[in-house]
Amino acid sequence: MTLKQLRRGFFKLISPTYKKIMQCNELITQQDKVMQDMIDKIDTIYKTIDISNINAATGTLRVYQLAKIKALKDFDKICKENDIKYFLFYGTLLGAVRHKGFIPWDDDLDVVMERKHYIKFQNIFRDKEFNGYKYEFFSTIKPGCSFIKIFKYFGDFKICMIDVFPLDFYNKALSEDEKVDLTNKIIELYQSGKIPNVIEHSKNPIYEGINDEIITKHQNILYESYKKYILNSQDVYVANPALVMFQFYWIEGGEITYNHIFDYEDIFPLKEMEFENYKFPVPNKPIFCLYRLYGDYMVAKKWDHGKLDLSYTKIKTLLDFIGQD
Repeated sequence: MTLKQLRRGFFKLISPTYKKIMQCNELITQQDKVMQDMIDKIDTIYKTIDISNINAATGTLRVYQLAKIKALKDFDKICKENDIKYFLFYGTLLGAVRHKGFIPWDDDLDVVMERKHYIKFQNIFRDKEFNGYKYEFFSTIKPGCSFIKIFKYFGDFKICMIDVFPLDFYNKALSEDEKVDLTNKIIELYQSGKIPNVIEHSKNPIYEGINDEIITKHQNILYESYKKYILNSQDVYVANPALVMFQFYWIEGGEITYNHIFDYEDIFPLKEMEFENYKFPVPNKPIFCLYRLYGDYMVAKKWDHGKLDLSYTKIKTLLDFIGQD
């Protein structure tokens, strides 16, 4: 048998298989096109929905939200009584602007405090008991990310009600190009390990209780590194300095998830905005802040905080809490 005959026999043998493979590939391509067309149509419809008119949450999620609103009112009262300034931010600000309350699928409350008020808040909470509210430091596995979580205790049952983040002043005003440069610098510092992860080897990322060791870890180690490498000198007063919220420079796949450098006038002076039929402080330019954080904030970007799985007893406990004066 010649080489030519061998080749002819081989191609004759594999021809049916080859045809089937090509048919499968063509079918897969057609299915991919149909799927992409469906995704494009859904995306088009999705973007045309007036997201601000989506109905509020119901069921267990709404009970959870109402409990947090009660906690936010209590928090607001404590802050006013102790001359502590704060403002709604992140998803809570988004909810206030877009829905006048919670994002329908959200269960988070985020507030920000200037660093001096952030420290004052810690000192007051350490020295006083506020009707079952306690705070705990929280760090994630992300380097440089540390903030406060306020819990409400119902005996052995506790729920995180509010996340509190610090705001820091940079030592000068920054142009947009300088903000980009500083952002890149922060990313490089985090990736280099110069901004430490204080709980890198901890099995439990939540430090419970308040003591000097925790304060030292979070305030001294992390913040001192942050001041040294990012804030430069905080002793120099400048008019309208840039504002940096460093702790949420979370890096995903080498890219920063949020832009957290603002101008002074973006945040101050604070004003009030309705959130769940109650007025709370918000940044001076809430719309600009949301665009800086999320881009087109009117397009929904669902953030899953996990499934709520509360027993009947816990739900009843929260309903009783909501009903308190």
